[in-house]
Formats: sequence, C-alpha cells, structure tokens
Amino acid sequence: MTKARASRNFPAHAIFLGGLGILITASSSAATFTVDTTANSDSVFFRACTSAPGDCSLWGALLAANATAASDTIAFNIPVAEDSGCTAATGVCQIRTPSAVVQITNPVIIDGYTQPGAVENTLSGVDSGVNMTLKIELVRANTSSQNYFAFQSSGTIRGLAVTVDAFTIQAAQFYFSPFTPTQDIVIEGNIFGAFADGTPQDQAVQAKFVQAGECSNMGAVNPSTQARIGGTLPAQRNWFVSGFPSVKISACATALSPFVASVQGNLFGTTKNGLAAIRGQVNAWRWLELSFNGNPTLLIGGADAAAKNI
Repeated sequence: MTKARASRNFPAHAIFLGGLGILITASSSAATFTVDTTANSDSVFFRACTSAPGDCSLWGALLAANATAASDTIAFNIPVAEDSGCTAATGVCQIRTPSAVVQITNPVIIDGYTQPGAVENTLSGVDSGVNMTLKIELVRANTSSQNYFAFQSSGTIRGLAVTVDAFTIQAAQFYFSPFTPTQDIVIEGNIFGAFADGTPQDQAVQAKFVQAGECSNMGAVNPSTQARIGGTLPAQRNWFVSGFPSVKISACATALSPFVASVQGNLFGTTKNGLAAIRGQVNAWRWLELSFNGNPTLLIGGADAAAKNI
C-alpha cells in the first residue's frame, strides 16, 4: 500500500517541540500528512509520516503539521487488514485519543473522508437524515479533562465518528481558542455521540464535542473568528446524538474582534433518518449553548429547508 509523502520546503523560521529537544524548521508550503496507523503515540517514529508503512499516527500527524505555517491536511489511509485497531468486516478503524492535550498551533484540515470506503452524506432537508459512511472512529478515553484537541489556529473537522468511553462532562473534544488574528472553524460531515455504523452510545453519556471562542483567552489579540457548524450542502450536515452541550459557542465580540457563527443543516438528538427523537431526547442535557458579550453575527437555521436544524 502506498502513501503520499508530506511535502517539505523549509524557510528561515523554526519551531522547538518542547521536551523532545528537536528543532524542526517550519514550512511555508501546505503538506498532506497521511495517518496509516491507529496508534495514539506521539513518539518521533509516529510523526515521521513518510511513505513507509505505520509511521504516522493521528497525534504524530498533528504535531508534524505544527511545523508548517500553511494549512495542512491530515488524511487517512489505514490498512484495515493489517491494523489491530480496525475491524475487517466493517472497514472501520478506531483511534483512541491521547491522555494529554494535543496543542494545534497552525491551520489544519482533518479529513476522515480520505479513508478508503468513506462516503459523504447525500441527504438534506427536514424530512431526511444522514446516510454518510464513516470509517474513522475517534474514541475519547475518559481519563481526565486534559485529553482534548486544543486549536490555537484555524481548523476543519470532517468525516469522523466521535465518541467517549463513559459518562463525561469534560472540556470539549475540539476546543478552538482565538489566539490568532484570524480563525476559521469548520465542523462538517461528522457523527458525534454515535459509532461509525450509526449505533448511538449509551444514554448516560453526556459529552462536549465542539467549543468555539473564549473571552478570557483573548489577551492582547483582537481575533476575527468565523465558525461554521454544518451547512446547507448535504456533505456538510453533522449528526449530534448526545451533548453537554454538543456545541458551545462563546466570545466577546467587538468592532475589533468580530465573531460570525452559523449552525445550519444539522441533526440534534434524532434517529439517523431524522424522523424521530432518540430515547425521548434524554440523551442530552442541552444541544447548543450560546454565550456572548457584544454584537456577534449569528445564523442559526434559516428559512431554506436545507438550512434548518432538526
């Protein structure tokens, strides 16, 4: 099985990866790092991400992407028949999150639809659900609150089925904090709180999945933030099955720090076909939490059928 090699062009500046004593020059060219193992190690071996087999974990790929200034892509090409974290019968590969915060310092796109066999949703509208086929499950270990992905940059999350081990009220799995002047956040085509085959987790599971914005962490930066959760195209629709809350959006919006957020076309607490509630909606304490100071621009749902949240 072949794998794309990450492109590397090295200009003058560099990033020091703390604690490892490794100096890596930062590239100005976008690269693609292809995850080819379900291992959750961040060792030097697993961040190599070359054409050699088994040397690029998700954790390692994200750290490798930190060393480039451009918007990199995290792709997937995990050999199902050879990796113990994959199920041959379904083609689904399960990656457990690290037991530490993964800091993401440069723009990145995590695209689960690159894993062979994954297919985007083609359904839209208020009378339909989702029919995406996902092959990457991201399972969050319920060990501590310090095991999430912390974005200090722009980020796109697509094509993942995200679950947790057990009941949890931890920090959001994907936490976007505006440390950079411009931050673009896209969450599309994912399943949260259910496995890749669409089976919901136990109703006792309460998880935070996405958090965008934070007033207390702005510091001296005047960020401009755009966040899109879902969208009006079928491939952009997310399915949220549980939540505490599923999505939290908060910010201090000012003339110097505009905040634009849209939540459209998503399913919250429905069955996969979008026609009924799951367990009488007791699988979430709340779905969407909005908390703002100032005057943000918010678009929740819309008149068009494709824009409505179910």
